Amino acid sequence: MPAEGGPAVQITRGGAADGIESADGRFVYFARDFDVTSVWRVPSGGGPEEKVFDGLLFPLNFEVGLKGIYYFRASTPQDTIRALLFYSFEARRSERIATVEKINDNGLAVSPDGRCFVYVAAERTTGDLMMIENFH
Repeated sequence: MPAEGGPAVQITRGGAADGIESADGRFVYFARDFDVTSVWRVPSGGGPEEKVFDGLLFPLNFEVGLKGIYYFRASTPQDTIRALLFYSFEARRSERIATVEKINDNGLAVSPDGRCFVYVAAERTTGDLMMIENFH
């Protein structure tokens, strides 16, 4: 949807999660979760979709930076130690830049200079089911 208002414009056609616009505004990067979760991109104004890479741990675990994409990957979602990788736009390949523990699937943020990152550390994954009666 345009920032100044107006009707929403569909720019993806095959499903998408967690859309992130590139710093230069040229592309929107997004995740797809089929057999393997992958990162795709599409021009901001719409157009052909292009797969960037496969192997994203969860659809919400990537961040687009100036020079590439930071993301988590592990051999299985049950692994407790995760690799943080950086996909370089210029080199068109990924390299491991850190390993972390206790990651959750709720997101990743990277500082503009790429020197710091923040992620959700899962201490426990339980919850309570609550019932609300006479809700209006």
